[in-house]
Amino acid sequence: MKKLWIIVIIILLLIVAGILLWPNNYEEILPEETCDGIIMGKPMFYPPEDFCNEYASDFGKECSDSSQCEGDCLADEDEVRKREEIEGLENPIMINGACSQYKSTFGGYYVHNGTVFGYITV
Repeated sequence: MKKLWIIVIIILLLIVAGILLWPNNYEEILPEETCDGIIMGKPMFYPPEDFCNEYASDFGKECSDSSQCEGDCLADEDEVRKREEIEGLENPIMINGACSQYKSTFGGYYVHNGTVFGYITV
């Protein structure tokens, strides 16, 4: 029984030492000073760790498709909801959007070829 306690204590000491001595490579991989945007926590499944979501230089520019933006072309949510009430959900909503503030977006009414693609969130 005494040997079991000694083994358990040794294992616990090794675990604690491993946690304290494990190199913290996070700052080497993604130092905050090099991020021209915001450091984002990992959303569901993608990407696998925190990442730098860079600012898009064309933020706010009018667009009709994400191919015209560094990030995504997003429609104004209030405008889309007003149009849905007037035009109904059966017909595609033709609308222009604005280029997103960040290069990666995780939700919004995406605009594709001048049509609202739908509300997508990750």
